[in-house]
Amino acid sequence: MNLYGTKTMIALGVADDHAFLDLLMAMGNASVSPKLDWTVRNVVDYVTHNVPDGIDLDLEC
Repeated sequence: MNLYGTKTMIALGVADDHAFLDLLMAMGNASVSPKLDWTVRNVVDYVTHNVPDGIDLDLEC
């Protein structure tokens, strides 16, 4: 909870943003993906350092 009782939410991806779709397509059926690992590490680092109240990952594929 932030100043004045507001909350900070992080949103990644929207209905017309195909970044996650592109990431999943690049991965294919691979069980290990450097691109996915990089993305997850960056999201975790951001959340760890900024401590939002929530995160919304839109995977509209």
